[in-house]
Amino acid sequence: MTRKQHLYCDINTLKEGITIMSKPPVYTQEQIAILASNPYTRAVSPYRISFTVEFKRYMLEERERTGKPWKEIVRQAGYDPEIFGKSRLDKLIGSIRKQAASPEGLRAPAGKPKKAPSGNETLRKTVKELKEEVEILNQKVEFLKKTVAIRQKKEIQK
Repeated sequence: MTRKQHLYCDINTLKEGITIMSKPPVYTQEQIAILASNPYTRAVSPYRISFTVEFKRYMLEERERTGKPWKEIVRQAGYDPEIFGKSRLDKLIGSIRKQAASPEGLRAPAGKPKKAPSGNETLRKTVKELKEEVEILNQKVEFLKKTVAIRQKKEIQK
């Protein structure tokens, strides 16, 4: 089992005919810490990352100046392109190009940037998230137990 699977418990089929599906986070806590340490990262969460205007400008200028592949430019900026994957990288590049072509030009995302969490904050947040996850899973298990009991009761009555 990978670390990502340890941090995120997905209940698939618990009882025949009953399936609970949830969307797993995009980034693990380890990846969040790595991404947050990069000065070009404006904000990062388990599901989203936003970049500074400087990063967007760097990407475009470096591509125009050297003609290097986008993946290599991302690597030069201090990111591991594998964290993003091809699809997210393609969307990022498309978004930067679209912003650059717009009348407003490159801009920072709306809202306040989030401070990069320290090691202790990250650990506390992970523990809190896992406790919440356990509570939710316990509630789901109790619900499923009740559902199974009701179905069994109905079958006995037939």
